[in-house]
Amino acid sequence: MEPNDLIAVARTLAAGSNASNPNGATDTELRRAISCAYYAIFHTLCRAYTDAMAGPYLGSQLGQDLWNMTYRTLDHGPARNKCNVSSSMSQFSPDLRRFAITLVNLQQRRHEADYDPGTIFDQTQVTQIIDDAENALAGFNNAPTDEIRLFIAYLTSRARRS
Repeated sequence: MEPNDLIAVARTLAAGSNASNPNGATDTELRRAISCAYYAIFHTLCRAYTDAMAGPYLGSQLGQDLWNMTYRTLDHGPARNKCNVSSSMSQFSPDLRRFAITLVNLQQRRHEADYDPGTIFDQTQVTQIIDDAENALAGFNNAPTDEIRLFIAYLTSRARRS
């Protein structure tokens, strides 16, 4: 999954590609656009985690298996919960804090889009959600590699019980 491709798909959906609706995007397109924006953020985290833990994929079947297994390790809920701890997040740059806040907000919006048929979305709102995701991705990509690795370690670590 390429995050920039997911953003592009989100923008296409939010613009309304359904020829049967001359009034713009359908409710379904807007909901799927939100999901694509969220997954652009989440897959960015998955790739950073995998690169830090398994290294880049080098071409062997064993390497591919390791890469795939590691990629699937990150879990949505615990990542969101860690991003919500403002006292711990204060150690990171504004770019990574914005990324974390965006992950939390987008995950909530994705849940609404996927599971709450009563929530109404409009094109302006969805376009802003996509813009927020794109800005968060840019900030994440501008962060120093060591800080990204620390962020990944923070998101995936658990304190030992005494």
